[in-house]
Amino acid sequence: MVSAILRDEDIKSINLWITKMRQYKTQDTEWMTKAAVRTLKLDYKIIGYGYERVTYDLQNGYVLKVATSELGLKSNKNEFIIYKYCHAKLKEHLCPIKEVGYGWIIMKKMTIPVPRTEDYDNQLKYLKKRFRQYGVRPKDLVRPNLALTKKGKIVFIDYGDFTLK
Repeated sequence: MVSAILRDEDIKSINLWITKMRQYKTQDTEWMTKAAVRTLKLDYKIIGYGYERVTYDLQNGYVLKVATSELGLKSNKNEFIIYKYCHAKLKEHLCPIKEVGYGWIIMKKMTIPVPRTEDYDNQLKYLKKRFRQYGVRPKDLVRPNLALTKKGKIVFIDYGDFTLK
């Protein structure tokens, strides 16, 4: 896989990690994240991690999400499929994907938090309903997985657990 953003050494490092990851039999997500970071040795700042992936700031307006488990591999693939095949009216509420490879995905960096207001809570309820109308089942809708565009629209920045019917 060739990337316009990642260096060849980054991709080799990710491939090495994915190979090693498959050899581990632990469900300890913290241990897996630490093992991933030690193996990857990427020159980017870690800005977050969850049960399935670690996220790096590429310092160019994009983030890199690297799988730290089999579930992370599925989440990356799922985000790509949903973004590529969902209805156009939903895409404006999904964080744009720039590139994808085996075990990794690059998305636009979005950092404006969604305020805890009645207006945004109502918008979120409406979006859940709208996504379901178009055959996408949104899951894991917690504040850290949301951001706002500069125009104030809610965007899902982590939709790896969504399902497409």
